[in-house]
Amino acid sequence: MAVGSRGGMPAKSRPRFQRGNITTPKTAVPSSSRRMSHSHSRANYSFTALISRLLERRAYAAAVVFVTALVLRLLYLVRILQVHDGVRVAGDTPAFRRSCQILATEPLNVVSKVKGLMYLGFNIPFCVVEWLSGGSGLAWVLVQILVSASTAVLVFYIGSQLTNRVGGFVAGMSIALLFDTFRYTAFLLAETTFVFVFVLTIGSLVAYKRNPGTRRRAAVFGSMLWLSTTRPFGMPIVACWLALDILPSDSPYRLNVLPRWFATSASVILPAIILVFSSARRKLKQVEIGWREGWILYQGKTDLFFSEYVYTPRPSGSFVEFVLVNADHIAIMSALRVLVLYVPLVDAWESPFWNVFNALVLVPLLLGSIYGGVKAIRRRPDVATLLLSPIVVVTAVVSVTLVSMAWRYRAPLGPVFALLTGYAVSTLPQVEAIADRLGD
Repeated sequence: MAVGSRGGMPAKSRPRFQRGNITTPKTAVPSSSRRMSHSHSRANYSFTALISRLLERRAYAAAVVFVTALVLRLLYLVRILQVHDGVRVAGDTPAFRRSCQILATEPLNVVSKVKGLMYLGFNIPFCVVEWLSGGSGLAWVLVQILVSASTAVLVFYIGSQLTNRVGGFVAGMSIALLFDTFRYTAFLLAETTFVFVFVLTIGSLVAYKRNPGTRRRAAVFGSMLWLSTTRPFGMPIVACWLALDILPSDSPYRLNVLPRWFATSASVILPAIILVFSSARRKLKQVEIGWREGWILYQGKTDLFFSEYVYTPRPSGSFVEFVLVNADHIAIMSALRVLVLYVPLVDAWESPFWNVFNALVLVPLLLGSIYGGVKAIRRRPDVATLLLSPIVVVTAVVSVTLVSMAWRYRAPLGPVFALLTGYAVSTLPQVEAIADRLGD
């Protein structure tokens, strides 16, 4: 019997089909295709490996987020100093500086001022830096740049706790790159401080939910108090969060910060405080003027086609009667304000570069927020209530007031958009596989 034969059959004569096992001839693959396939696989592997190595230690990822945020903000400051020959002094800045004078001489009178109690959480640190620097606006801007870069790091850590390290890294880098939010570091305004305190409050709530305790509850209340006194948006956001605890004790949408009876009382008391100690009454008059004159953007000042709604109001006496007889026009104006709020533009006077740069970051974040919000409602009620509540509050306030000229009212929502997008990314199967390897 020949060597290499089986059952007396020479090896060369073996049939290609045996016992139902199909053996097909190999098809030659062009060497160029193999090289492209291998290089593509190596590229994918290398990118995945790079991300995995970066995220193995959170401190490394946090450092990347911080440096990215810091460099971008410093570059923007350099541009501002070149173009404007100094930091940006906005319309509200003189009122903040007057509040500093009042705090230094008659601190109790600050409550009755326009930029008083509702901005006290901003005024105190701002005024301290103003006093120490001799009124140097640049000193406060540099403080804001550091605070804003640190905010991006906080978003990274919060996102890592809510989801996994990949989702947290996406959220942190998103807020580091979002011009919509960091542009205000070059202004003497309250936005940067408000965004920082807002993120700090979200972080305290996440920490409390993960491990409830007296100290963490105190941290929640302390950050909420600071948030409530930094910008007028703060107190409605806090009231909305606390109102969630009115829900039944077994509801997954509760934050479980307050007993149900206390949450019910707080949801009534906080709006009353807003009316008494804020400029809400003056704002209500501005709301009436805005509706009567058709404002979409503040006072319809710009040349943009959506800056105002042109119509002829039906005659009325009181404000209530005006609302009733013009309800259809008011509904249209409210809907237009909501749409314009999410138009991915910044100031009309900003350069095209910054408008395009902002849109390239903001549009994916808006889409990611929608996807992440829908997923959170279905799978993570705690994430949904924590992150969607501020969006609902800001959108509702804008719908009955106006859209600020520079889209300032949208700036505080940047961290929420980033965290929701990070959550959406964290649910992708490929990302979950990376998170498993990292031990998340």
